[in-house]
Amino acid sequence: MRAKLPRRGGFTLVELLVAMGILIVLAGLALLVANSGIVGNARTSSGSDRIGGWLMQAREKAKRDNAPRGIRFLVDGSGYCREAQLIEVPEPYTMPVGNTLLVEQSGGVRRVYVIGPNIADIANNVAANDTLVIPSLGSIHRIVATPAASVNIGGNPVAAVEIQVFDPSKIPSLGAGSSAAGTPTYSTPKFGFIRQARPTFGEPPLLVPETVAICVNPANPDGSNAAGGVTLSLIPTASGNFDVLFAPNGEVLNAGGLGRIVLWTINPEATLTTPAAGGVRATGDLKSTYEAAGEMRHVIVYTKTGAVAVQPVDIPVDENNATPHDPYANTKDGIGSGL
Repeated sequence: MRAKLPRRGGFTLVELLVAMGILIVLAGLALLVANSGIVGNARTSSGSDRIGGWLMQAREKAKRDNAPRGIRFLVDGSGYCREAQLIEVPEPYTMPVGNTLLVEQSGGVRRVYVIGPNIADIANNVAANDTLVIPSLGSIHRIVATPAASVNIGGNPVAAVEIQVFDPSKIPSLGAGSSAAGTPTYSTPKFGFIRQARPTFGEPPLLVPETVAICVNPANPDGSNAAGGVTLSLIPTASGNFDVLFAPNGEVLNAGGLGRIVLWTINPEATLTTPAAGGVRATGDLKSTYEAAGEMRHVIVYTKTGAVAVQPVDIPVDENNATPHDPYANTKDGIGSGL
């Protein structure tokens, strides 16, 4: 009786050839998908959804904390926004008792100082773009800087902090008389500071995938600051950041009367040719140009209700511009706008 030999493990030549053929086909499909922009488009869509989620999160925080909360979008030098921060508005800051606000009026030029035992607190609590409130003069002033200074009190120099304001001429006149420079002519213990939004302490930066960005440069497809009937005044030049700030009732506080805020997201790596800037046009927009730019989406905030929506950018219906095109058409359905 012949003994059975153990069967040798492994693959036959035919099996190896079949496996190699399958791998080659799969690799070709993967390369085709990568070159077609499908992966980048999917990331753009998910990135747009993530930005919308940030905004909804900030709106819910405002409701929960019963205080203004929002998102600060950080713009880089190339005209794109790829990063953001959660922000909050702190309570108004009133200087401790014992500090005095002084106003100097010398030759028509007005300067404001603070003296007292707690002036070091100003550096920790007051920043540029905060607001100085002087109730006794009935005036408020946007702050530019708060450098250390010295004033003359009774012939003696006293350490102070100068509150430099945007337009000192708006400080009410203290009368026809004037004083020597550095010698204040008006004082009051009643003053305070309204503080602007600041990054929320302890919150990490908000990042989108590398293939996703918000366009804020007029040379990119978000258009001008007044495009398609949507005034994009909260999207400034390429060098500036911008905030979207929600009130506890959901309304956008810094919308400036706008019915909606539109953020145009795109995959900057796929944008070889960008659509023309602007709004409703009979010429200038080619369907192929939009398609070459890859997936583009609008993140819309309806400012009266705080509702957030993500919509695809409306593309031209034909290549010859026979039909006027409005890339913002999908933002104007009025859903949640309260209009």
